[in-house]
Amino acid sequence: MIRKVRKKMLIKSIYKISCKDISIPYTYIDTTNSFKDKKYDLKTNRIIDDKLCEIVKNNGGWENWEIVELEKVVGDEKKLLERLEYYNDVYKNNISEYT
Repeated sequence: MIRKVRKKMLIKSIYKISCKDISIPYTYIDTTNSFKDKKYDLKTNRIIDDKLCEIVKNNGGWENWEIVELEKVVGDEKKLLERLEYYNDVYKNNISEYT
């Protein structure tokens, strides 16, 4: 008996965090299983990302930043990575360049 192996389908959101003030050029791109939960967790400081928190705090707090869902990816890991790479190229994910 031959059994087909199913690829595990995933559903993830790709999101962007950027400053509303265009003179602050930092952008953060990432993925999450639940965009709504991630947005809540970030804004209520339930997620500790020292570099991201420092940048937001030093540049007006969350009132001066927006968190936007760019795309909901349905597919496999390869598709997710391709789309994530695309958005990293488009928006220049550069939060790591912050000094």
